[in-house]
Amino acid sequence: MWDCDNGETIELRFFPDQGIAVLVRGGQNTELQQERVASGIKYSNGQTTISGKADEIKLNVGMMATATCKPAAA
Repeated sequence: MWDCDNGETIELRFFPDQGIAVLVRGGQNTELQQERVASGIKYSNGQTTISGKADEIKLNVGMMATATCKPAAA
């Protein structure tokens, strides 16, 4: 679970063997394809992208302002 600075809480499920991640946002599952980057992670389906390193990711959905997300407190 990740808390974002836009007030959303999202969940990410990674499936490295298949090269995909599933973003759970607002009760909807969105499948994202892994993209090669020099460091960190990046997954996208063209409309939705997550990218980042370590304990911070950026969430871009369409024309929405980029949200910065950090792991939710346990």
